[in-house]
Amino acid sequence: MLQDLPPQRWETTAALQQVASKLGLPYNENDEAMQDWSWEVASPDRLPDYLQLYTSSSDDERVVLMEIMLQATTDQEEPAAFERAWHHVKELLDQNPTLHAWSVYYWCYWGARVEDCFEVTPYLRTWWAAHFALPV
Repeated sequence: MLQDLPPQRWETTAALQQVASKLGLPYNENDEAMQDWSWEVASPDRLPDYLQLYTSSSDDERVVLMEIMLQATTDQEEPAAFERAWHHVKELLDQNPTLHAWSVYYWCYWGARVEDCFEVTPYLRTWWAAHFALPV
């Protein structure tokens, strides 16, 4: 049964700062370049770190970490590494679809041709269709 779309939930400044601190990453909330921080700091090589931190994080921190992990998955250079990364990320999405619904919604780029999107977009669209009604 498909779930109702939950209220919108996005990254908070406090959660961004906490994740940055825990991962040893620079973060300055007053820097306008920090708008896309979670995507810019994502490193495919650090996916195991993100996965480990996710298990002990608050929900607000998990929203930030999922954004980082989606970018890190997309940035995998080898197809096998991408598939492994997606497997881990999908497990977390399946555990709590409502927490990450709006992040996934954004990454689905509804209305855009899939070839114009991120590599992870078709996977996320399939995941979305299993959990939520498709947008009109």
